[in-house]
Amino acid sequence: ASQLRRAPGVLISGAPGGPPGCGEAPAELLVVAFAASQGEPEWLGLLRGLSDSGSPSKALSSYPVPSQHLADFLGSRMESRDGSRFAAMWQPGDDVAPPGEAVEATEKLPDVIPDFDVLCVCDGRMRWYAEDAPELEQALSTVCARYKKKLFLGASMGGFGALLHGAKLADAVVAFGPQTLLNQAILRPPASDVAALEGLAGRVRDAVAVAKVRGARVEVHCAADTHLEHALALPLADLALTVHPLCPRTPFARLMERAGVLWPIVAGSMVRLMVDELAPFSLGGAAAAEEARVCVARWEDGRCSRYWLSKEAMVSYFFGDHAPRLPRPGDWFCTRCSERNMKSQFFCNTCARQLQAGEHWSRASNAAELGTCRVADRGFFLRRGDWGCGACGNTNQGRDRRCSGCRANWDDVRHVFVP
Repeated sequence: ASQLRRAPGVLISGAPGGPPGCGEAPAELLVVAFAASQGEPEWLGLLRGLSDSGSPSKALSSYPVPSQHLADFLGSRMESRDGSRFAAMWQPGDDVAPPGEAVEATEKLPDVIPDFDVLCVCDGRMRWYAEDAPELEQALSTVCARYKKKLFLGASMGGFGALLHGAKLADAVVAFGPQTLLNQAILRPPASDVAALEGLAGRVRDAVAVAKVRGARVEVHCAADTHLEHALALPLADLALTVHPLCPRTPFARLMERAGVLWPIVAGSMVRLMVDELAPFSLGGAAAAEEARVCVARWEDGRCSRYWLSKEAMVSYFFGDHAPRLPRPGDWFCTRCSERNMKSQFFCNTCARQLQAGEHWSRASNAAELGTCRVADRGFFLRRGDWGCGACGNTNQGRDRRCSGCRANWDDVRHVFVP
């Protein structure tokens, strides 16, 4: 991995006077990254950053062990009908206590993440890594035999491949939003009939079961959308499924990378695999499949915290009778009423509906207020100088001299500007 972005003065691996190649001197850890059908995320870019800027202690603190029940963190908000049950999972700053963390053997960690080797696998025919599977598994086995520890990564189609081929080879597998119910998936490999798709889906479920028997750690991360149904179909171990509280518009792993939470998940998984003293976590011992708990994630500026609960409680939390709609990337929650607002809205619509006749929109809460909870996106849609029209509530860019909604002048005292 250190060859992906060489430091000044470092020669190419295998060149005269350069460091030995992975064939001559393999590292302790091999990371096998399976590409997705849409090529997102770009694993080499992420792994390149891990090789030269990764701190094991930072990785563990940014992806801590789940050790608090979600109800203990949310309290009464767990059953609230407004957006507060989800707003807390996006709350910025240190005004809420982080979850309790199990003590890990941090005194035995190295200063930096040791160099590791990388193998990228790409299925150009998009057969979900199932075409010529025995030959591919044999090729992977030949490479993996040289390494003490193996971590398989993948998202979407790549996640399916990591699960399918990591069963017998990997010590740990981390899959992001894999499709496992292929007979109903929107993205799926070509097949002769539905029975063929169901057969392939059965193979990946069997692979996860085999990995669990071997003692390999299998983790699945997904959003609270259709991929959650796919993840629940897998026979995962206790705390192996993490659900992220949003419905992404873009490929899930790409959003995680841009929001800075993919790094801690991958880095934390690598460190726990590299350091023998950091055993796979489990609360209260290993649970049977029907008792396995799941985690709900909270994103905090490059940190991914997790809270555990039962599968039934998780489904009720996200999709119960009184559960509000899940947020999408860029949405924000009002600091006064906790209701969710769309990314394009400057003022809170719920607060605006309560304004008296003649009151300006500027009296309502807005997205630029300090402490506003925003769902992660590739960037905040408001920039300095943008403004919300106090007359009609429309969102305008800083270059606009008139409101595009009601044509009010930009210097009207009723407007609210982004500082």
